[in-house]
Amino acid sequence: MTLLLFCAALHAQAIPYSSPSWGTTGPIEVLTDTMGVDFNPYLEGVLHDVKQQWYSLIPASAGTKKGKVVLEFAIRKDGRVEGLRVVGSSGDLALDRPAYGSITGSSPFRPLPKEFNGPYLGLRIHYSYNMPPDPSAPPTFSVTPNYAYVPAGALQQFSTTIKHEDSDTTVLWSVSGKGCSGSACGTISKSGLYTAPETVPDPPLVTVTATISKPSPVSGETAIVEITKPNAKPPSESSPTPPKR
Repeated sequence: MTLLLFCAALHAQAIPYSSPSWGTTGPIEVLTDTMGVDFNPYLEGVLHDVKQQWYSLIPASAGTKKGKVVLEFAIRKDGRVEGLRVVGSSGDLALDRPAYGSITGSSPFRPLPKEFNGPYLGLRIHYSYNMPPDPSAPPTFSVTPNYAYVPAGALQQFSTTIKHEDSDTTVLWSVSGKGCSGSACGTISKSGLYTAPETVPDPPLVTVTATISKPSPVSGETAIVEITKPNAKPPSESSPTPPKR
């Protein structure tokens, strides 16, 4: 079973980092059976951590180099990385090493979701330096913010960043949650304006999904909304990251 995901945007309220225009990560391929568990939120956190490490390790000389790197590894139940290997080399150590170090420097990741009963999660991740986009590839996009704290009954605007040759795209928005259904999870407009429900669901987390339906269907990118009580104080702006998922 292979699940294809595209790179996610920065977490809201996370420590900001500089994203060079000439370097991209993604997609991530899940190489092992997910056993019915939704790993999208977990892998968003993995990409966030990996990109922070990668950008900090890329040498200035890479700004003019071209190449692709592909790594495979496994994440154990406790978040430790095992079996890391380069399965697609750029042919240049100056490009391969930062990619490799982005995984070793991020280990251990968060433990795998409790509901996952497998011993490990096998992943393949792609890195690209200064490579032109493939016009035959489906559009890639992200949702901003990626994580938001929204008081019950309040509003939150979401937006998408779409990278594709064809700018004629149609984005569909939807909301879902484990502890709610329908309007009890909140509502979202065609423009991405989310309205939280008046009653906080249990658990208080809902998923906002954006799906590209035109020019070609693309599986949805997601953002997590944590619904708080109307009088609850939001997390401190100095907090390094939102709660990991």
